[in-house]
Amino acid sequence: MFEQVPDRESRARVIDFEGYSDLVKDGGFIDDRLFVSMAWNHTALVWDLASMRPLLTFHDVDAMAISDDRHTVAFAGTTGVRLWSPRTPTPDLDSLRALHLK
Repeated sequence: MFEQVPDRESRARVIDFEGYSDLVKDGGFIDDRLFVSMAWNHTALVWDLASMRPLLTFHDVDAMAISDDRHTVAFAGTTGVRLWSPRTPTPDLDSLRALHLK
């Protein structure tokens, strides 16, 4: 469990986890600008290291794994496993619904 993340090279503090209501239990770098953390309250946050702010929140997260190439994160929870990648744009759900209705 940790409340701060050090820079990988300088070991200086990078992130204070102020976006959580519980202790952080796991985390890892996606690339040099993004960090993903997971807390005991079943939430995961994607942090922008430049602004030191969370960009995305994932709920129902009991475990997470970052791919070896650091391109994808797998989040596992009671509803199943979800994959997320910063290199894949979020789908436009309204457009997908419109296609399904045609």
